[in-house]
Amino acid sequence: MRTYQLALTIAIAALLITPTAHADVQGMFLPGMAQTSNYPIVGEHEVDVLGDYQIDTGHAYSLVGTYGDFVQPEVEVGGNVGIFGGDHTERRRYVGGIANFHLLQKDAISPSSACVPYIGIFAGFATKDTTAFSVGGQTGIKYFINQNSAVVGELLYRTVSGTDSIAELDFGFCGFWR
Repeated sequence: MRTYQLALTIAIAALLITPTAHADVQGMFLPGMAQTSNYPIVGEHEVDVLGDYQIDTGHAYSLVGTYGDFVQPEVEVGGNVGIFGGDHTERRRYVGGIANFHLLQKDAISPSSACVPYIGIFAGFATKDTTAFSVGGQTGIKYFINQNSAVVGELLYRTVSGTDSIAELDFGFCGFWR
């Protein structure tokens, strides 16, 4: 089993057995079941583990970990670290900051919806032999399994100074706690 597969398996297990973050919600919820709200609470923390492995494009891969705090119910700021590369590309390590805006308009999305879309930006530094500035954007959807864990799909676009741009579709898991 590859390292990233093991990391994702551990993340899945940890998120699924984590106790509920909010005292007013009991147990699991799925669409159609009683629940309060998926809207984040100010001061809530989030940890994500996202990755992909693209067999058809030169064996490209990425594994990214993100930590963020909600400064507003819809605004998350934090940092991320990652590794990306492949057989036909140079492997790079990445460290930077993120800002995500969750689309929580009450008229458009029900507060009890299990799906919460978001858009965001990130900037930081990627290293190979030298360090280069990297900037990009992402959009994604978090599908809440319970009040404190979600499955996430994210499309991101990254540009690294002096190299080509990278676009990828990542999948992973995130956990929330207060």
